[in-house]
Amino acid sequence: MPTVSLGPFVLGASVFLSFLSLLVTMGAAVLFERLYKVRLEALVWWTAIAGVVAGRFSFVMQYWDSYRNNVWSVFDIRDGGMVWHWALFAIAAVVLVALFRHKGMARRGITLCLFAGLSSWGAGYAYLNLQHDALQSLPSLSLLSLADDASQHVQLDSYRGKPVVLNLWATWCPPCRREMPVFQAAQQQYEDVHFVFANQMESADKVLEFMDEEKLLLHNLLQDESGELSQFAKSKGLPTTLFIDASGQVQHVRMGEVSEASLRHQLSSTLSATR
Repeated sequence: MPTVSLGPFVLGASVFLSFLSLLVTMGAAVLFERLYKVRLEALVWWTAIAGVVAGRFSFVMQYWDSYRNNVWSVFDIRDGGMVWHWALFAIAAVVLVALFRHKGMARRGITLCLFAGLSSWGAGYAYLNLQHDALQSLPSLSLLSLADDASQHVQLDSYRGKPVVLNLWATWCPPCRREMPVFQAAQQQYEDVHFVFANQMESADKVLEFMDEEKLLLHNLLQDESGELSQFAKSKGLPTTLFIDASGQVQHVRMGEVSEASLRHQLSSTLSATR
């Protein structure tokens, strides 16, 4: 499923569809109030809040050891950490209770709002899938390796045989800089995964100076001088991280900063696909 660009903002498909569904549902609630004088906006908001809290809480509990040292990061939903089936379960529970407690015209309004929300989600999902061109396998590009003093080129498809986490980044990008320690720790933990870092369109001297200043030690540090990987990934911004299975097939593209928890979550899916 692709990402969605809204001006300067880039959203994952699930987040975009959730906002779309909420807007359409709220519109249906406002229309129903104007026609029948039955207020449902508060119920719509409480339903949405219940879904977000349930989805986020279940994700945080699943990866609590990644959050406990920085409790405030629990509220930073930019990492995309949500368990969507628990979010949907909470939404369904609130709607069922509301249908049980209300009668007559209010119950009809709740049914209308539910239909509007589900229809907008389904239509949006179908449209995004029709617009989405599946990514090909890991491309056969030759990039300059910055891992040692001897300049040499590396073929990207030489990493096949193990799952690959391919991170597109730049030194001027704040979220890229923030997620580097997460990747540095992960490359020690997941020895059966290739972590590859392709700097986008910066000089080798600038990249190596940044690594030295930040005291970072990253394996498979490459230089993508022409930005070919950004074009391949259809990246709309940095950082962009591709999760690739052992056969070289792209399984997921993550736009934006990853946290320790979101990286672990996506790696579990990629490793499962590999097996």
